[in-house]
Formats: sequence, structure tokens, C-alpha cells
Amino acid sequence: MTKLYLTIALLTSILIPDLIRAQDLELCANDSIYTYNLNEVVVTVREPDVVVTADKISFNPASSVTGNTGCIFDVLNSIGGITVDNNGEIWINGQKEISLTINGRKSILTREALVSYLKSEPARTIDRVEIITSPSAKNDASSSSLILNLITTKKRDQGASVGFNVTGLGWIAKRGIANIFGGYSSNSLILNANYSFIANKNPFELFTMRPYLYMENKMKQECQRNRRDRIHNISATLDFEVSPDWNAGVSISSNWFNRDEIAEMNTHIISSGTKTSSTNEMTSHYRNIVGNAFIKHSFSNQNGILNAGFDYFNYRTKDYQNMISGTSSNVYGDMGGTTTGYVVSFDFLRKAMGNWDISAGAKTTQIFIDNNGLYDGHLPDDISAADQLNSSFHYHENVNAVYAEGTLSMNKFRASVGMRAEQINCRSTFSGNEANSKENYSRHNFRVIPSINFSMGITENDNLMVGYTQRINRPKYADLNPFIYIFDDITHTCGNINLQPSLSHNIITGFSHNSWLRAMLNLSLNKDAIVKCYREISDKILYISPDNIKNHIQLSFTLSAYNIRPVDWWQTSLNFTGMYQKYSFADNSNIKDNQKLTPFINCKNQFFLPSGWTIELSGEWRGRIAYGQATVKAMGFVNGGIKKSFWAGLGYVSLFVNDVFNSKRLKTEIELSGKRGYLSEFDYETMRQVGVSFGLNFSSKRYRASKSSNHILIDEIKRVNL
Repeated sequence: MTKLYLTIALLTSILIPDLIRAQDLELCANDSIYTYNLNEVVVTVREPDVVVTADKISFNPASSVTGNTGCIFDVLNSIGGITVDNNGEIWINGQKEISLTINGRKSILTREALVSYLKSEPARTIDRVEIITSPSAKNDASSSSLILNLITTKKRDQGASVGFNVTGLGWIAKRGIANIFGGYSSNSLILNANYSFIANKNPFELFTMRPYLYMENKMKQECQRNRRDRIHNISATLDFEVSPDWNAGVSISSNWFNRDEIAEMNTHIISSGTKTSSTNEMTSHYRNIVGNAFIKHSFSNQNGILNAGFDYFNYRTKDYQNMISGTSSNVYGDMGGTTTGYVVSFDFLRKAMGNWDISAGAKTTQIFIDNNGLYDGHLPDDISAADQLNSSFHYHENVNAVYAEGTLSMNKFRASVGMRAEQINCRSTFSGNEANSKENYSRHNFRVIPSINFSMGITENDNLMVGYTQRINRPKYADLNPFIYIFDDITHTCGNINLQPSLSHNIITGFSHNSWLRAMLNLSLNKDAIVKCYREISDKILYISPDNIKNHIQLSFTLSAYNIRPVDWWQTSLNFTGMYQKYSFADNSNIKDNQKLTPFINCKNQFFLPSGWTIELSGEWRGRIAYGQATVKAMGFVNGGIKKSFWAGLGYVSLFVNDVFNSKRLKTEIELSGKRGYLSEFDYETMRQVGVSFGLNFSSKRYRASKSSNHILIDEIKRVNL
């Protein structure tokens, strides 16, 4: 800090006479803007909103009007090209099956727990959002070739701080978020604590049209669903510097989620004029606990690090269902279960001889799942639900992995070659479902996964990257669970206990220019790809479950330009992607290959006005896109907002509108063994919402802690911090 004071004092004494002494300098933080006050002179430096390299894009959420309010769920959906839905599915420029990591470590959250976590953690806890397009040997083999990495915020100012923010959103769906946070920091200690509460009402409408018995007969369904959610979240982190070379820390997050849901389904068989209706009432209680402990040693002269960590996760669910379909066709469900995970990891990174850096590590993961479903009553066709649909599923997965990677850095050239070996052991027992059968299996697999990356500085501002990696797409735990969930008396959803892992080959080429322009070409070949499939198993019942298909080919080209300043008060970013996909099904499935060439385009504009005002306007459009048997029609939306910062950045108030034209709806066409079905979804929580957010942050001291940085040439091995 002393060097910073002297440098600024020297420059300003030359440029501006009679300035005050450098020790009177005050460092302030206004979102992502740092202000240096020298009596009459104010020097303002704005951090770039996006940092671009050939293999990664890093976003700064604090720079966005709509991205630093609400929760992490809102942060991700405010970034152009990123979409997270209420089912925990993440899309980046139309690509699905995205891996989510937190501080570089893969999340072991289930989809339900992930959505709950993203909605309960406030936006301010995220410092950066990274899109990594070239995973290394350190990444799990089951990670996607495209990784979304969340970097959490660490308080670096000495002293105590406390603050709060509130956000309210409304239109058809309504949501309120309240967050209280506090922290203390010294040269050797960083302590943060947070409590947040969310109240949410989300209407949902679904319209379907599909063949019934024969093509000329049609079945029309209309569903209206209303959800009422209440979420409480408490989290705390403690980082302690034991000595200049040793750091340790712990973190814990606990989440309570309660939901009341009422859905009504009306079914009309057009040819016969038959009409039926059913009402489905659901009550859900979820509880998550996530914990982490780590210890890290930094070698002298920044020559490397040694890191050991332990992660724990426990997710408990309880669902009660009451489906009423006529006077004698009532079904009562009592479903619940637990998912528990343990992860022990060890990572080592060291500068070796000459220009080489060597990294290695080991990791073991244990996952335990116990789910039970009890049904009572009768379906409309008088099949006893208690006899046919009760089920029990127990699953244990153990993954053991070791990796090693060498990186050579010479002038403008860098090459990384790594190998990761993983051993997977799975055991499961299952009994029940409509087949009224019992299935047990035990599977063991060993695979070595290579990764190769080359990067080169063509000129001082231009960089080129080429990489190849293999990825293993393992079934998600919920996708394996063959428990049948009765959505209504016609539509049933379930997992597939017979899913097999699929292997993909990925070639990535990236080019970046001067940290603002990026082009990327990505080819992915995935054999036995896992996708959601739709099957008619009777005249009335439609099954929705994942399955392995023949293969999936994806080729995409992305061109991005960020931080463009046509004038001083206007900054814009543009992103264009063209993606070709082809899904091939088994020859005996009677389902045609689904292939589409899909364009994506998004644009974000920020206008910086005097007195701390910022206006933001962004939009996105995508064409028809293929997902397995489904083809999603073209869709676009526009977001806007305005923000006012005051009290030197200690407070802010913002007004924003998501999906201004209420156009963010999904319309899907589905291939059903020579037939076609159609559905239209209106998830109002992700559509038009008008929101207001207000926050204050008070700090006892406002200067940066003089803590030395531990960064070295290769990115620091990150730890999980949920």
C-alpha cells in the first residue's frame, strides 16, 4: 500500500501542483469502481466488466445493474448466453450438460439442491463468474468440456463490516429477498457470515397436444400450477493465516426450503369429446447442509502450493402428494430420501526445473443415496397404485482419482499435458415401480483420461489456444433413480437404473485479441449420449425418462466482443454463436435423427451518467434448437435496468425489468415414434418481472489489508466454499 501511495503522489505532483500529501489518500469502493481522493482531485479507475483470454471468459457481476441484485440465480441469468432454469439445468449459448464448479471444485449438489442454493445465496457473495472452455487434468473426468465456475467473494478490507440488501420482484410471479451480512478482517483472519430469506410465488402454465392411439386422434392437456416457496439460508466462512506459509479455513452453509404446490390438469381427447381433470397437491420440505475444511501451504518465493481439503454434503427431502382424479381415482404419495456425500482431496503444484510447472493430486468421493416412495390409492384405470408404484432405491458410488499435469512456459508459448485416472465403483438396489420387479447391480470401471492444451502469443495482443480432452458424462443421481413420479394420471416421470456412462471427444480452438475480442471453435463427439426421452407405454400413459441414444455430434463457433466503448459514457458487448447439433437414435426406435443449425446472439449495453447513475439494456435471441427428441422453437427477450449509487458506494438502489416483452417462453416439438407432440411452457418466474433492490454496507475501516498475494504462474488450486 505504501508503494501505491508514493506512486500516485509522485504522478500527481508532476501533473497537478500543490496537491496534498500521499498519506491523506483514501481508497473507496463503489461496486467495481475504485476512487482515489486527493482533496480536490478524484482519479477513478473502472475494472473491466469482462476479461477475455483464449481459454476463458471472466465476468464481473458487480458491474451489472441486473446482475448484482437478488440472488446468484439472478446473477447467472443476467449474463448473456447463460440460462439456468428452475429444474437446475444450465445452458451456455444453447449447450446443455454444463458442469458447475465453485472456486474451482465441482459441485456435488443435486439439481434440486443446486436451485435452492443458487436462489438462497445473495448476489454479493459472487466475485466473478467464469466460463472455462479448456478443462485440465485437475478437473473431474465427469466434468463437461464447458465449465461454469463461480468465484466467491472474500472480504479483504481490515476491520468490521455489516450490511443488508433487499430485493422485491413482481408481475405474475412475485419474489422477495432479504439478506443480512457481516464480517471481520485482519492481517491473519477473514470471517464472514450471512443470513438470507426468500419468499416466492411462481405460477406455471403448460399446454400440450399429442397423438392419442392414432395420428388422427389428438389429446390436449392444459396444466396450471402455483408454487409458494419459503427459503432460509445461513452460511459462514473462516479463513485463518496460521503463519506466512500456512493457511486454513472452514465454511458451512445450511438451507431450509419449504414448498406448497397446487396443480390442476385438464385433459381433452378431441375425437371422442372425452374430458377429464385432476388436481395434484404437493407439500415439500428440503434441508441441505454443506461443509468444507482446508489447509494450504505456500512454498517460499511463490514456487508452489500444497492443498488438502474435505467436503461434506447432506441433502434431505420429504414430499407429500395428493392427486384427485374423479371420485374413485385418488392417489396419495409419501416420498422422501437423503443424499450424503464425502470428498477428500489433495493437490500439489510446484515450479520444477527450468520453465516447467508440475501439478498432481488425488481425490476420493463417496456418495450415498436412500430414497423411498409409498403410494396408496388407485389410478383412473383402477390399477392399484400401492401395489404397482411403491419403490425403494439405495445407491452407493465411490470414485477414486489421481492426476498429473506438466506445463511448459517459454516466452509466448505454453503447453500443458495431463493424464487423469479414475476408478468408479457403483452398487445399487431397487425394488418396485410398475414392473413390480427388483433389480440390483454392481458396476466397476477404470479409465484414463488425457488432456492436451497449447497456447501461443502470436503478437503482443493476440493469443491462440488449441486443446483436446476426453470427458465422461456419468448419469446424474436423480437420473438413475427409477422411482416413478406421477405428474398426473397420464404423464409419469422416472429415472433409468440402466443408464450407462457416455464418452465424448472434444477439440477446442480459441483466439483472443487484446482482452476484448474472442473467437472459439468447438467440436464434440459423444457416443451413447444421455438425453431425456419420451415413450408411450400405453394408450394413455407417457413416460419421460433419460436414456442412452446412439450418438450426439455438436459443432459450434462463437465470436464475442466485450468492453467496447464507442464513447466514454457507453459500453457495449456482443456475442454470436452458430451451433450445429445432430442426435442419432437406435435403428429400431422409429425416431428420426434430429439435427439443427442454431444461431444465438446477445447484446448488452451500459450507459454511465453523472452522479452515480447507470442504465443497462440487454437482449438475447436464439433460433430453433435440437435437444434429443425435442426441438425448441426460436425465442428472444430483453432486460433493462437503472441503478443509483450513493454515499461513496456504500449504498445503492436499482430498478430493473427482466423480459420486458414477456416473451421468454418455451415452445417445444417432440418426436414420438413416428408421431409428433407439442408443448408450450410459461414459467413466470423466469419471464417478465419488475424489481426494486436496495442495499447498504457499513465498514469500520476502509483500507486494504496488507496481506501478501499467494498467486503464482499457474492458477492457484481452488477450494470449494459453499
